[in-house]
Amino acid sequence: MPTFTKHFVDVEKWLVNYLGDIAPVYVVTPSQINSTIIQVTRVGGSSDRFTDRPRVEIAVYVPEGDPAGARMRAWELTEQIRNKIDGAAGVAVDGLVCDSGRIDNPPQMIPDPNSSIRRVVTTVQLSFRRQ
Repeated sequence: MPTFTKHFVDVEKWLVNYLGDIAPVYVVTPSQINSTIIQVTRVGGSSDRFTDRPRVEIAVYVPEGDPAGARMRAWELTEQIRNKIDGAAGVAVDGLVCDSGRIDNPPQMIPDPNSSIRRVVTTVQLSFRRQ
């Protein structure tokens, strides 16, 4: 069995940096959400010896009181994320290159237990070779 000296990309860390120009990005949400944030969570995927294809849930949280209107702002940011995922192929973040990106489950508004927060969730799939 071969020993690999290269490793798969930590997709959550990659996305924290890649999406960080849209809004602050977290892997674990803060206990209090007082401003707009994005949360990324690997929720599965597939891999073989050479390529990792992580599925990632990306959630946009916007508290009521956002000047643009929470619902509208959540959808606007989600569309920016979709565009970045669709354009992720060939993009390097911290020297780590994404091979492809696609939307698996289009955005949907999910009721948040805290009714003063609007949350839109999208599931995406990216692919990375060992690097």
